[in-house]
Amino acid sequence: MKKLSLMMLFAACSVYAGVLLRAPTEVNMSTYAINDYSRVERCNDLSRSIADKNRFVEQMTSQIKAKYPNTTVRHLRDRENANATANSFLTDYTDNSEIVFFSGHGEPQTLFFHDKQQNFGINTKRFGGKTRWVFLEACMFLNVNKSDRLSASLSDNENIDYNKMAIIASMFNGVHAILGNYANGWQGTIKKHWYSSARWRTEDRFNYFAQYFIKNGSGIWDSYVSAVKKVYKNFKDDSALGYSTGITGYKPAIAYFYKQGTNGNALDMSLESYALSYDAPVSDGSVSGYSIRFKAVSIGSPKYY
Repeated sequence: MKKLSLMMLFAACSVYAGVLLRAPTEVNMSTYAINDYSRVERCNDLSRSIADKNRFVEQMTSQIKAKYPNTTVRHLRDRENANATANSFLTDYTDNSEIVFFSGHGEPQTLFFHDKQQNFGINTKRFGGKTRWVFLEACMFLNVNKSDRLSASLSDNENIDYNKMAIIASMFNGVHAILGNYANGWQGTIKKHWYSSARWRTEDRFNYFAQYFIKNGSGIWDSYVSAVKKVYKNFKDDSALGYSTGITGYKPAIAYFYKQGTNGNALDMSLESYALSYDAPVSDGSVSGYSIRFKAVSIGSPKYY
């Protein structure tokens, strides 16, 4: 089976199935970040969710404007702490944003907002319209394993809870991919050198991601995994001698649109690059012959709860 890799070398743009492949001419972002969990009994405060969000927006904007100076970039919604409620996330018209971003606590198919825990079921939230990519930087949201097999291989069908998979699939209403964690996430900092105050920070992954995805033209999944690997290496191998943190590992994950096309080609949104992005919703929920697929990669020794 052949795949249409959206990272292939074209001129300025190309066409697949009548849809233009090109860098977006406009990028709007809606973001949600929570450090303050004082109102949610089960959750401790976080230290770097807002830093995550700020770095993501800053680096994506910087790299887009550097390579595509005529692109319009807007931060449409910037919801933090008390403004980042479950209701705001569910009712905001995020379909007018190419990118939706969340950073905070999570569990499988559950996000924790400033005010409460939000469990996701079929059609609780659907991403479509202009939205191309969703980043849910929360523990285990994309984990669709059975509850007693959270750490088991995603490739073994016996480990999968298909009701959980259906919940994630129902979030696709045109969105190309949803990225996040299959295991616990982790936030923190560590000294780079014993002799200076410089520090590595977990939000550095967005420096790397924006560089790989936008500047270098790599595919979204490769860019995301490579960025997480780089941060893990910073903390485990390239930090000040004698300094350590509680980080053990990560398991980045992606849920993505996949459609078998004509002539043996396939539209695989885990391969999509920024430079050759599919310039349309990839499904309105009624298109036949497509599936939502999952990938996850263990880095180090990920933890689950």
